[in-house]
Amino acid sequence: MRTSFDHISKRSQIRVTLLTWVFLTLGLAIIPSIAMAEDCNGDGIDSGTAEDCDGDAYSQDDGDCNDNAATVNPGAIDICTGGEDENCDGFIDEGCDVDNDGDGQAEFGGDCNDGDATIFTGATETCGDGIDQDCNETDTICGDSDGDGYAASAECNDANAAINPGATDVCGNGIDEDCSGRDASCVVDADGDGYYPFNNDASPLIDCNDTDATIYFGATEVCSDGIDQDCDGVDTLCDPDADGDGWNFDEDCNDRDATINP
Repeated sequence: MRTSFDHISKRSQIRVTLLTWVFLTLGLAIIPSIAMAEDCNGDGIDSGTAEDCDGDAYSQDDGDCNDNAATVNPGAIDICTGGEDENCDGFIDEGCDVDNDGDGQAEFGGDCNDGDATIFTGATETCGDGIDQDCNETDTICGDSDGDGYAASAECNDANAAINPGATDVCGNGIDEDCSGRDASCVVDADGDGYYPFNNDASPLIDCNDTDATIYFGATEVCSDGIDQDCDGVDTLCDPDADGDGWNFDEDCNDRDATINP
């Protein structure tokens, strides 16, 4: 004979069974994930604290995306071509200098055009094509044996890079460095009037007094001052017949003495 107590007992057993099933189902689903995050030694026991399994001072709670590798953590440097997100920022090998054209040289390694495999530092240069294959910032000129930027037809010595139309001529060494046709003179224009004591590259006109800038070939002559400003060899007289002997200075060998005349 069943009693009300038996009925209540059966219903309680059903409730307990259902509750046990729910607990076991959810518990088994939750416990493994907790164990994976917290159980570094794999013994299945949760330590209850955030653990640093690889000893890199970062746990999974700190953002360590691989807590089994000490070289991978938020404070690490991403290694180019490593193939892994070492710094846990969600990107693999970002910011790396890659050899895009496969010529063995990346941009930071000296490749001035990483989109063309024929262009890199040390490549064979093709002269006169307007392309800098060897990345030396210029295209090689055809027929320029000494590499000074001037073809043989445009300079006077294509066997010496120090000699070309753009070079500075060293005075007095017997070498025409600037291809002007002569060696520069070492004579200095002491008074800065643009004229030199004798002919040279700077000026073919002679300065008869290189200590006075008012005296040079072609200067304005001051008459009868006893100075030859224009370097013609004589001082110009203000009065053509200074001594009054009837003979002008151009005929009189001494126009300062009336007793002397032709």
